[in-house]
Amino acid sequence: MRVLLSLAAVLMLGAASVSAQSGPTVPPLNPVPDITSLISRLSLDRYKATIKGLTQFGDRRQGTERNRKAVDWIEAQLKSYGCPTERVKYAYNTPPPAPRPAGAPAAAAQQPPSGGVPRISGGGRPRGQRAATGVNNDPLKQPDEKLRALNAEPATDGHDRLATELGLLCRRELLQLRRSLPLDDVARPARDLATRALRPGRDDDAWLAVNNAAFHWHPDQAGWTRSDLDTRVAEAWFDPEGFLLHEEGGRLAGFCWTKVHADHDPPLGEIYVIAVHPDFQGRGLGRALAVAGLDHLAGRGLPVAMLYVEADNEPALAVYRSLGFAVHHRHRWYEGPTRPPQ
Repeated sequence: MRVLLSLAAVLMLGAASVSAQSGPTVPPLNPVPDITSLISRLSLDRYKATIKGLTQFGDRRQGTERNRKAVDWIEAQLKSYGCPTERVKYAYNTPPPAPRPAGAPAAAAQQPPSGGVPRISGGGRPRGQRAATGVNNDPLKQPDEKLRALNAEPATDGHDRLATELGLLCRRELLQLRRSLPLDDVARPARDLATRALRPGRDDDAWLAVNNAAFHWHPDQAGWTRSDLDTRVAEAWFDPEGFLLHEEGGRLAGFCWTKVHADHDPPLGEIYVIAVHPDFQGRGLGRALAVAGLDHLAGRGLPVAMLYVEADNEPALAVYRSLGFAVHHRHRWYEGPTRPPQ
Protein backbone atom coordinates (compact mmCIF):
# COMPACT_ATOMS: atom_id res chain seq x y z
CA MET A 1 0.00 0.00 0.00
CA ARG A 2 2.85 2.41 0.93
CA VAL A 3 4.64 1.61 -2.33
CA LEU A 4 1.49 2.36 -4.35
CA LEU A 5 0.89 5.62 -2.49
CA SER A 6 4.50 6.67 -2.94
CA LEU A 7 4.36 5.88 -6.66
CA ALA A 8 1.15 7.87 -7.03
CA ALA A 9 2.73 10.83 -5.22
CA VAL A 10 5.79 10.73 -7.47
CA LEU A 11 3.58 10.66 -10.57
CA MET A 12 1.49 13.57 -9.30
CA LEU A 13 4.58 15.61 -8.50
CA GLY A 14 6.10 14.79 -11.83
CA ALA A 15 2.93 15.83 -13.61
CA ALA A 16 2.84 19.08 -11.61
CA SER A 17 6.48 19.85 -12.36
CA VAL A 18 6.01 19.13 -16.07
CA SER A 19 2.94 21.37 -16.25
CA ALA A 20 4.83 24.17 -14.50
CA GLN A 21 7.80 23.98 -16.85
CA SER A 22 8.09 26.42 -19.71
CA GLY A 23 9.90 25.74 -22.93
CA PRO A 24 9.46 24.41 -26.45
CA THR A 25 6.59 22.02 -27.11
CA VAL A 26 7.21 18.54 -28.45
CA PRO A 27 6.94 18.63 -32.26
CA PRO A 28 4.35 16.29 -33.82
CA LEU A 29 5.46 13.12 -35.47
CA ASN A 30 6.21 13.34 -39.17
CA PRO A 31 3.17 12.09 -41.12
CA VAL A 32 3.57 8.96 -43.19
CA PRO A 33 3.95 10.03 -46.85
CA ASP A 34 1.58 7.35 -48.15
CA ILE A 35 -1.21 8.42 -45.80
CA THR A 36 -0.71 12.06 -46.71
CA SER A 37 -0.99 11.16 -50.38
CA LEU A 38 -4.17 9.17 -49.81
CA ILE A 39 -5.79 11.94 -47.77
CA SER A 40 -4.98 14.47 -50.47
CA ARG A 41 -6.98 12.36 -52.94
CA LEU A 42 -10.14 12.33 -50.83
CA SER A 43 -13.04 14.07 -52.56
CA LEU A 44 -16.64 13.98 -51.40
CA ASP A 45 -17.92 14.83 -54.88
CA ARG A 46 -15.89 12.01 -56.41
CA TYR A 47 -17.12 9.62 -53.73
CA LYS A 48 -20.75 10.51 -54.38
CA ALA A 49 -20.23 10.20 -58.14
CA THR A 50 -18.74 6.74 -57.65
CA ILE A 51 -21.65 5.54 -55.50
CA LYS A 52 -24.12 6.95 -58.02
CA GLY A 53 -22.23 5.26 -60.84
CA LEU A 54 -22.64 1.88 -59.15
CA THR A 55 -26.43 2.24 -59.22
CA GLN A 56 -26.42 1.61 -62.98
CA PHE A 57 -25.77 -2.07 -62.24
CA GLY A 58 -28.86 -2.63 -60.08
CA ASP A 59 -28.88 -5.07 -57.16
CA ARG A 60 -25.46 -6.64 -57.63
CA ARG A 61 -26.00 -10.23 -56.57
CA GLN A 62 -22.89 -12.38 -56.75
CA GLY A 63 -22.61 -14.63 -59.79
CA THR A 64 -24.60 -12.37 -62.15
CA GLU A 65 -23.40 -10.72 -65.31
CA ARG A 66 -24.21 -7.25 -63.99
CA ASN A 67 -22.00 -7.93 -60.96
CA ARG A 68 -19.11 -8.84 -63.26
CA LYS A 69 -19.69 -5.62 -65.21
CA ALA A 70 -19.75 -3.69 -61.94
CA VAL A 71 -16.39 -5.18 -60.91
CA ASP A 72 -14.93 -4.16 -64.29
CA TRP A 73 -16.28 -0.64 -63.77
CA ILE A 74 -14.83 -0.44 -60.24
CA GLU A 75 -11.43 -1.58 -61.50
CA ALA A 76 -11.49 1.05 -64.25
CA GLN A 77 -12.32 3.72 -61.67
CA LEU A 78 -9.46 2.65 -59.41
CA LYS A 79 -7.01 2.70 -62.31
CA SER A 80 -8.18 6.18 -63.30
CA TYR A 81 -7.21 7.30 -59.78
CA GLY A 82 -3.73 5.80 -60.18
CA CYS A 83 -4.37 2.79 -57.96
CA PRO A 84 -2.88 -0.56 -59.04
CA THR A 85 -5.35 -3.45 -59.10
CA GLU A 86 -5.15 -7.23 -59.01
CA ARG A 87 -7.93 -9.72 -59.71
CA VAL A 88 -8.68 -12.83 -57.66
CA LYS A 89 -10.83 -15.14 -59.77
CA TYR A 90 -12.97 -17.93 -58.38
CA ALA A 91 -16.06 -19.95 -59.29
CA TYR A 92 -19.22 -19.04 -57.40
CA ASN A 93 -22.13 -21.43 -57.14
CA THR A 94 -25.36 -20.08 -55.70
CA PRO A 95 -25.96 -22.02 -52.47
CA PRO A 96 -29.36 -23.70 -52.12
CA PRO A 97 -31.65 -22.38 -49.39
CA ALA A 98 -31.16 -24.18 -46.11
CA PRO A 99 -34.24 -26.33 -45.44
CA ARG A 100 -35.88 -26.11 -42.06
CA PRO A 101 -35.75 -29.43 -40.19
CA ALA A 102 -39.02 -31.36 -40.33
CA GLY A 103 -41.31 -30.33 -37.51
CA ALA A 104 -39.13 -27.43 -36.41
CA PRO A 105 -41.31 -24.40 -35.64
CA ALA A 106 -40.30 -20.88 -36.56
CA ALA A 107 -38.76 -18.85 -33.76
CA ALA A 108 -41.48 -16.93 -31.98
CA ALA A 109 -42.02 -15.20 -28.71
CA GLN A 110 -43.62 -17.26 -25.98
CA GLN A 111 -46.95 -15.72 -25.02
CA PRO A 112 -47.61 -15.81 -21.27
CA PRO A 113 -50.94 -17.37 -20.31
CA SER A 114 -52.03 -14.35 -18.29
CA GLY A 115 -51.40 -11.75 -21.01
CA GLY A 116 -48.23 -10.36 -19.39
CA VAL A 117 -44.94 -9.53 -21.10
CA PRO A 118 -44.11 -12.09 -23.87
CA ARG A 119 -40.93 -14.13 -23.46
CA ILE A 120 -38.57 -15.87 -25.85
CA SER A 121 -36.50 -19.01 -25.38
CA GLY A 122 -34.61 -18.84 -22.08
CA GLY A 123 -37.10 -16.42 -20.55
CA GLY A 124 -35.71 -13.24 -22.07
CA ARG A 125 -37.84 -10.34 -23.22
CA PRO A 126 -38.03 -9.87 -27.02
CA ARG A 127 -36.63 -6.56 -28.23
CA GLY A 128 -36.11 -4.84 -31.57
CA GLN A 129 -37.16 -6.14 -34.99
CA ARG A 130 -38.79 -9.56 -34.65
CA ALA A 131 -39.82 -10.14 -38.26
CA ALA A 132 -37.56 -12.04 -40.63
CA THR A 133 -35.10 -9.78 -42.47
CA GLY A 134 -32.58 -10.37 -45.21
CA VAL A 135 -31.80 -9.81 -48.87
CA ASN A 136 -34.71 -9.76 -51.30
CA ASN A 137 -33.90 -12.45 -53.86
CA ASP A 138 -37.11 -12.01 -55.87
CA PRO A 139 -36.53 -9.38 -58.62
CA LEU A 140 -40.29 -8.99 -59.07
CA LYS A 141 -40.56 -7.69 -55.49
CA GLN A 142 -38.06 -4.88 -56.08
CA PRO A 143 -40.20 -1.71 -55.66
CA ASP A 144 -37.93 0.47 -57.79
CA GLU A 145 -38.90 -0.14 -61.41
CA LYS A 146 -35.50 0.95 -62.73
CA LEU A 147 -33.70 -1.54 -60.50
CA ARG A 148 -36.27 -4.20 -61.40
CA ALA A 149 -35.45 -3.72 -65.07
CA LEU A 150 -31.70 -3.87 -64.37
CA ASN A 151 -32.10 -7.00 -62.28
CA ALA A 152 -33.85 -8.82 -65.11
CA GLU A 153 -30.81 -9.84 -67.12
CA PRO A 154 -31.30 -10.89 -70.74
CA ALA A 155 -32.05 -14.61 -70.84
CA THR A 156 -29.69 -16.97 -72.66
CA ASP A 157 -29.74 -20.65 -73.60
CA GLY A 158 -27.39 -21.19 -70.67
CA HIS A 159 -30.02 -19.85 -68.27
CA ASP A 160 -32.58 -22.25 -69.70
CA ARG A 161 -30.25 -25.24 -69.36
CA LEU A 162 -29.39 -24.32 -65.79
CA ALA A 163 -33.07 -23.84 -64.92
CA THR A 164 -33.88 -27.26 -66.36
CA GLU A 165 -31.08 -28.90 -64.38
CA LEU A 166 -32.36 -27.27 -61.19
CA GLY A 167 -35.97 -28.20 -61.89
CA LEU A 168 -37.07 -24.58 -62.18
CA LEU A 169 -40.06 -23.37 -64.19
CA CYS A 170 -40.24 -20.18 -66.24
CA ARG A 171 -42.47 -17.88 -64.20
CA ARG A 172 -42.54 -14.96 -66.60
CA GLU A 173 -40.99 -13.98 -69.93
CA LEU A 174 -40.70 -10.35 -70.96
CA LEU A 175 -39.59 -9.29 -74.43
CA GLN A 176 -37.81 -6.09 -75.34
CA LEU A 177 -38.71 -5.07 -78.89
CA ARG A 178 -36.91 -2.45 -80.96
CA ARG A 179 -37.20 -0.75 -84.31
CA SER A 180 -35.62 2.21 -86.09
CA LEU A 181 -37.21 5.63 -86.40
CA PRO A 182 -38.91 7.35 -88.15
CA LEU A 183 -41.85 5.20 -89.30
CA ASP A 184 -41.25 5.32 -93.05
CA ASP A 185 -41.79 1.63 -93.81
CA VAL A 186 -45.18 0.74 -92.28
CA ALA A 187 -48.81 1.37 -93.11
CA ARG A 188 -50.15 4.36 -91.24
CA PRO A 189 -53.71 5.05 -90.05
CA ALA A 190 -55.99 6.73 -92.58
CA ARG A 191 -55.92 9.83 -90.42
CA ASP A 192 -53.76 11.03 -87.59
CA LEU A 193 -55.18 10.38 -84.14
CA ALA A 194 -56.07 13.47 -82.13
CA THR A 195 -54.07 13.51 -78.91
CA ARG A 196 -53.12 15.99 -76.22
CA ALA A 197 -50.55 16.07 -73.42
CA LEU A 198 -51.30 14.91 -69.90
CA ARG A 199 -52.10 17.63 -67.38
CA PRO A 200 -50.59 16.36 -64.11
CA GLY A 201 -52.97 16.82 -61.22
CA ARG A 202 -56.02 17.32 -63.49
CA ASP A 203 -56.01 14.12 -65.56
CA ASP A 204 -54.76 11.79 -62.84
CA ASP A 205 -58.04 10.12 -61.89
CA ALA A 206 -59.17 9.62 -65.50
CA TRP A 207 -55.80 8.15 -66.43
CA LEU A 208 -55.72 5.82 -63.42
CA ALA A 209 -59.19 4.53 -64.32
CA VAL A 210 -58.09 3.64 -67.86
CA ASN A 211 -54.78 2.16 -66.75
CA ASN A 212 -56.28 -0.06 -64.05
CA ALA A 213 -59.13 -1.21 -66.26
CA ALA A 214 -56.79 -2.14 -69.12
CA PHE A 215 -54.08 -3.71 -66.93
CA HIS A 216 -56.12 -5.46 -64.24
CA TRP A 217 -54.17 -8.65 -65.03
CA HIS A 218 -50.66 -7.19 -65.27
CA PRO A 219 -47.99 -7.96 -62.60
CA ASP A 220 -46.45 -4.46 -62.71
CA GLN A 221 -49.10 -2.10 -64.03
CA ALA A 222 -52.25 -3.26 -62.22
CA GLY A 223 -53.77 -1.39 -59.31
CA TRP A 224 -51.83 1.85 -59.67
CA THR A 225 -52.64 4.66 -57.24
CA ARG A 226 -52.15 8.40 -57.38
CA SER A 227 -48.96 7.89 -55.35
CA ASP A 228 -47.57 5.56 -58.05
CA LEU A 229 -48.28 8.15 -60.72
CA ASP A 230 -46.87 11.01 -58.63
CA THR A 231 -43.63 9.06 -58.17
CA ARG A 232 -43.14 8.79 -61.95
CA VAL A 233 -44.16 12.39 -62.57
CA ALA A 234 -41.45 13.48 -60.12
CA GLU A 235 -38.74 11.60 -62.06
CA ALA A 236 -36.20 13.69 -64.00
CA TRP A 237 -37.09 11.92 -67.26
CA PHE A 238 -40.82 12.70 -67.07
CA ASP A 239 -42.15 14.90 -69.89
CA PRO A 240 -45.89 15.62 -70.04
CA GLU A 241 -45.58 16.43 -73.76
CA GLY A 242 -44.65 12.79 -74.32
CA PHE A 243 -47.65 11.52 -72.33
CA LEU A 244 -50.30 11.43 -75.07
CA LEU A 245 -54.02 11.12 -74.28
CA HIS A 246 -56.85 10.37 -76.73
CA GLU A 247 -60.43 11.26 -75.83
CA GLU A 248 -63.75 10.31 -77.40
CA GLY A 249 -67.14 11.61 -76.36
CA GLY A 250 -65.69 13.43 -73.38
CA ARG A 251 -64.03 10.26 -72.05
CA LEU A 252 -60.40 9.22 -71.96
CA ALA A 253 -60.28 6.30 -74.40
CA GLY A 254 -56.56 5.50 -74.37
CA PHE A 255 -53.05 6.81 -73.95
CA CYS A 256 -49.45 6.36 -75.04
CA TRP A 257 -46.84 7.32 -72.45
CA THR A 258 -43.35 7.71 -73.92
CA LYS A 259 -39.99 7.99 -72.25
CA VAL A 260 -36.52 9.09 -73.43
CA HIS A 261 -33.41 7.23 -72.25
CA ALA A 262 -30.96 10.07 -72.78
CA ASP A 263 -28.14 8.20 -70.97
CA HIS A 264 -28.19 5.36 -73.49
CA ASP A 265 -25.76 5.38 -76.42
CA PRO A 266 -27.40 6.08 -78.79
CA PRO A 267 -30.38 7.63 -76.95
CA LEU A 268 -33.47 5.42 -76.96
CA GLY A 269 -37.12 6.36 -77.13
CA GLU A 270 -39.49 4.05 -75.31
CA ILE A 271 -43.20 3.40 -75.39
CA TYR A 272 -43.28 3.23 -71.61
CA VAL A 273 -46.97 2.37 -71.15
CA ILE A 274 -49.75 2.18 -73.73
CA ALA A 275 -53.35 1.11 -73.22
CA VAL A 276 -56.92 1.44 -74.45
CA HIS A 277 -59.91 1.30 -72.12
CA PRO A 278 -61.87 -1.97 -72.58
CA ASP A 279 -64.92 0.04 -73.73
CA PHE A 280 -62.94 1.30 -76.73
CA GLN A 281 -60.93 -1.80 -77.66
CA GLY A 282 -61.24 -3.62 -80.99
CA ARG A 283 -61.26 -0.44 -83.08
CA GLY A 284 -57.54 -0.10 -83.89
CA LEU A 285 -56.90 2.61 -81.32
CA GLY A 286 -53.94 0.74 -79.83
CA ARG A 287 -52.04 0.77 -83.10
CA ALA A 288 -52.96 4.39 -83.82
CA LEU A 289 -51.77 5.44 -80.35
CA ALA A 290 -48.49 3.56 -80.89
CA VAL A 291 -47.96 5.41 -84.17
CA ALA A 292 -48.64 8.73 -82.43
CA GLY A 293 -46.12 7.89 -79.72
CA LEU A 294 -43.47 6.76 -82.20
CA ASP A 295 -43.97 9.91 -84.28
CA HIS A 296 -43.46 11.97 -81.13
CA LEU A 297 -40.19 10.16 -80.36
CA ALA A 298 -39.00 10.54 -83.96
CA GLY A 299 -39.77 14.25 -83.71
CA ARG A 300 -37.38 14.39 -80.75
CA GLY A 301 -34.64 13.16 -83.10
CA LEU A 302 -34.38 9.68 -81.55
CA PRO A 303 -33.10 7.02 -83.97
CA VAL A 304 -34.38 3.91 -82.17
CA ALA A 305 -37.58 3.03 -80.30
CA MET A 306 -38.08 0.20 -77.83
CA LEU A 307 -40.79 -1.24 -75.60
CA TYR A 308 -41.42 -4.17 -73.28
CA VAL A 309 -44.24 -6.67 -73.73
CA GLU A 310 -45.24 -9.95 -72.12
CA ALA A 311 -44.22 -12.87 -74.31
CA ASP A 312 -47.73 -14.39 -74.10
CA ASN A 313 -49.57 -11.16 -75.01
CA GLU A 314 -50.31 -12.18 -78.60
CA PRO A 315 -52.73 -9.32 -79.45
CA ALA A 316 -50.11 -6.73 -78.48
CA LEU A 317 -47.33 -8.61 -80.25
CA ALA A 318 -49.37 -8.68 -83.46
CA VAL A 319 -49.74 -4.89 -83.34
CA TYR A 320 -46.04 -4.33 -82.68
CA ARG A 321 -44.96 -6.71 -85.45
CA SER A 322 -47.17 -4.78 -87.88
CA LEU A 323 -45.23 -1.68 -86.89
CA GLY A 324 -41.87 -3.28 -87.67
CA PHE A 325 -40.77 -4.16 -84.14
CA ALA A 326 -38.55 -7.21 -83.63
CA VAL A 327 -37.29 -8.98 -80.51
CA HIS A 328 -34.04 -7.47 -79.26
CA HIS A 329 -33.66 -9.65 -76.15
CA ARG A 330 -35.67 -11.58 -73.58
CA HIS A 331 -35.95 -11.52 -69.80
CA ARG A 332 -37.10 -14.61 -67.91
CA TRP A 333 -37.91 -15.21 -64.26
CA TYR A 334 -37.73 -18.76 -62.91
CA GLU A 335 -39.13 -20.38 -59.80
CA GLY A 336 -39.24 -23.83 -58.25
CA PRO A 337 -42.26 -26.08 -58.66
CA THR A 338 -45.08 -25.61 -56.21
CA ARG A 339 -44.48 -27.61 -53.05
CA PRO A 340 -47.18 -30.06 -51.94
CA PRO A 341 -48.85 -29.15 -48.63
CA GLN A 342 -47.12 -30.59 -45.59
